[in-house]
Amino acid sequence: MMQLLRRLLGLADEAPTFARLKTSYSKKGPLRLFLKARAQLTADGTLEIKLLAGQESFKIAPLLQTNAWAILDETATDYSAGQAITFYPTRLLA
Repeated sequence: MMQLLRRLLGLADEAPTFARLKTSYSKKGPLRLFLKARAQLTADGTLEIKLLAGQESFKIAPLLQTNAWAILDETATDYSAGQAITFYPTRLLA
């Protein structure tokens, strides 16, 4: 559905991007998670992503800091710092 809307608006299809996870993260169970995140370039030009606190759906204040949705797939439960993960930017990264 979103792909259709983007095409009707003349926008390009969304494409996932990859970044290194800033800190380790453990999740409960084999679920695909879409987490509020902040992506940024480090001084050496590496793209890293920080998972924000306040992931509960009723907490909207972290959305002010969010510039990306990090995706953790259902096949793993533990992610280590420095591991590459998929994310979708919500706006241009600075």
